[in-house]
Amino acid sequence: MTSHVGLATDAPRLDTPRVENGEIADIEVVGDRVYLSGSFTSIRNSNGAPVAQPYLAAYDLDSGQMDMGFRPALNGSVAAVEASPNGAALYIAGNFSSVNGSTKRKFARIDPISGATVTTFTAHLDARGTSLAVSDKWVYVGGLIAKVNSSSRGRLAAVSPTTGAVDTNFDLPVTEGIGSSGTLKVLQL
Repeated sequence: MTSHVGLATDAPRLDTPRVENGEIADIEVVGDRVYLSGSFTSIRNSNGAPVAQPYLAAYDLDSGQMDMGFRPALNGSVAAVEASPNGAALYIAGNFSSVNGSTKRKFARIDPISGATVTTFTAHLDARGTSLAVSDKWVYVGGLIAKVNSSSRGRLAAVSPTTGAVDTNFDLPVTEGIGSSGTLKVLQL
């Protein structure tokens, strides 16, 4: 990848994939890969036909071409996508209950190259996840959630990046205020 020094040009880049319908909710860049998440159901290369790839897609930053090897199958929208600091893991949160045929309620870890589900990571949310932050030690998830697995949490939780086990020492419930549209939730981490 070429480093950029200085201001970007006024001319937009025209060779990146286009979302055909729905919206992009989050973007994550890891090295030369760009991950798009949202409510879209199809995407196309700038010079190609639409490809059914709902809710999560990747493309090469240098070529602008979709990564056709990254094809995770989800049954609902993805509001947030975040990579581990070393780029070896990709976490997603949203309004889905299945990832590649595995039950993963609203929160999952997937392989950043293939999109395969990491089945050893289990952190089921009782409501939509809307935001993520990842460190070497913890994955923080926020949203409309009241429970992660069977642990009560007030809209915000920390889990193990390898197993999804809830950090019982992190209990910072978000309980005050009206919130967005009258609904209390964590929108951004």
